[in-house]
Amino acid sequence: MTEIEILRLITVGCIAIPLVVTLALTPVSMRVAGRIGAIDIPKDERRMHNRPVPCFGGMAIFAGVILALALIQSDFFQGIFLLKNYARIGEGDIVGLILGGTVVFVAG
Repeated sequence: MTEIEILRLITVGCIAIPLVVTLALTPVSMRVAGRIGAIDIPKDERRMHNRPVPCFGGMAIFAGVILALALIQSDFFQGIFLLKNYARIGEGDIVGLILGGTVVFVAG
């Protein structure tokens, strides 16, 4: 497998993993939002929706991105693509991305 093919597979994985996880978790987050009452109900002109909309879509996106970061950093993923010394992101970098993303997610 050439270097370009490896980079293409990594790129597809970095896009496909969060996409699939987000698509799978979106209906779950909508149900959770309905159960706990996290629904934006349009009651004035300032709202852009015409019908009630769940407010937990960011939860599915957050989970997809965090899972992709964790998986890409894992030894399993690194071993598949033989990236031990090629494109390994530092452990501190991943922890920083996850913590920073968590702060932004929690803060809204």
